[in-house]
Amino acid sequence: MATDFLAQLDPAFATTAKQVLTACEAKGITMRPYYAARSPWQQARLWRQSRSTEQIQAARQRMETEGAPWLANVLNEVGPQHGDHVTNALPGKSAHQYKLALDCFWLVNGEAEWEDTTGYRIYATVAQERGLSAGMFWTSFVDPPHIQHGSMDNMPNWAWSMVEAEMYARWGNTPSGQWGRP
Repeated sequence: MATDFLAQLDPAFATTAKQVLTACEAKGITMRPYYAARSPWQQARLWRQSRSTEQIQAARQRMETEGAPWLANVLNEVGPQHGDHVTNALPGKSAHQYKLALDCFWLVNGEAEWEDTTGYRIYATVAQERGLSAGMFWTSFVDPPHIQHGSMDNMPNWAWSMVEAEMYARWGNTPSGQWGRP
């Protein structure tokens, strides 16, 4: 199961992620991947699910104004979404779209454990020891299941025009029905 998710990732990052999972296992902590690469459409759905119409319109306007009309359209075309707040990253601003992030849950007695953070702290510490950034230790939005390549930490400051070009090159011609495109 872990291999399927790791195969979606950048090969070098996948190798490091596998080392993290193996080291956690050696400490008695089983971490089970559940999200790896994510398309801009999937990211847009996750971001929209906890946002008001006003917040969505403001984000779309900012993206369009700052050189990302294609991504603004992605945010629009996924339509209304409902659910808990799970991300602060707009489409194009998540390491998942660059195949440099992995989300895992802690498996305890065959079930996902979301409340007790003991396993997530070990996972995050092991990830940091290998040069990765761990959402468990973020201050603005704590995300215990998330680890990412350290090079992605300054991504929120990337210019929208640069993000747009990179996302379109990676995902713009994705056939309908693949990678979460509507």
